[in-house]
Amino acid sequence: MINYIKILELLNKTKWWIVLLLFLGFVINIFSSEIKRILDIKLLNNDIVVNSLDNDILIENALYELMKETKADRAYIFRFHNGVTYYTGSHKSKMSCDYEVVEKGISSEAQRLQDIPTGLFANWIKRVIQYKMFVINIKDIEDLRTRANLEAQGIIGIAVLPYYRNGKILALIGVDFVRPLSKEAKEKYNNESFIEINLFKKKLIKIMREIKYIVIHCTASQPNATKQAILNYWKDVLKWKSVGYHRLIDANGIIHELANYEQITNGVKGFNSTSIHFSYIGGIDAKGNPKDTRTPKQKESLLYLIKQAKKQFPNAIVQGHKDFGVKKACPSFEAKQEYKNI
Repeated sequence: MINYIKILELLNKTKWWIVLLLFLGFVINIFSSEIKRILDIKLLNNDIVVNSLDNDILIENALYELMKETKADRAYIFRFHNGVTYYTGSHKSKMSCDYEVVEKGISSEAQRLQDIPTGLFANWIKRVIQYKMFVINIKDIEDLRTRANLEAQGIIGIAVLPYYRNGKILALIGVDFVRPLSKEAKEKYNNESFIEINLFKKKLIKIMREIKYIVIHCTASQPNATKQAILNYWKDVLKWKSVGYHRLIDANGIIHELANYEQITNGVKGFNSTSIHFSYIGGIDAKGNPKDTRTPKQKESLLYLIKQAKKQFPNAIVQGHKDFGVKKACPSFEAKQEYKNI
């Protein structure tokens, strides 16, 4: 039997760094297979790294183009995130400058603009959300804290827009003018802020997918089918690497997020790159024939999803899977007709 008391006495007399090495050796020996598995799956998965880098490069290139077209000196993206948790359980909202490009000779400010409590710049954020942060001369900004912070960065003019996804504000995208504004830049400001807004929207399309269709589906299953059963069918039977829909609604009206809108799913062959897909669980009767089995809660949730999506993608067409000319009854009701006025 191992004498643990003697081992502890021995360890107490041993230098701390030797104990640490012994402990690390013990952990590596015991968990070597698990460590290898984690390295293989998590750290050495090149696809994850490459996809992340590709996305960052895409965003950076879009910011460079935005900076060039607006004749600005700096372009950037602030993203919102949670900070510390208060005793009440609520989170402290923060924002950080996650992306930034600058012209030659212009200072980079991103490193010092991290983990900023949103409460310190509530007035500035409010003006951005109201599409009022298009200021040709920051001396016109009444909020002293905001003005002082912008002056510290050498900014003389600024234009910032909110970026929404799924009805929630996720980021602020903006450009700074550090050097005196050119005549062309001043004319753009004088011709209404909407000129800059349109420029931003064009760049956002390059960061996000352009959504042309909001497609309505049914799972063509019994209404009591589970989300996990549907996911397993896609993976194990159809051998799909991606899910079929972005949102799935069960019989109780609960909305399950399966993918964010920037991801491409397997909803309609040939149209997935420009579509987002919503589905309710059900769509067939006990004999397997097409039937609109939507519950009142499912109808309510589906309508909510469509209305929210139309706010984000106002030009998108709402229609059913069968409206793409496929030999399917999906979603087992006339979605195009039902939602034509949304």
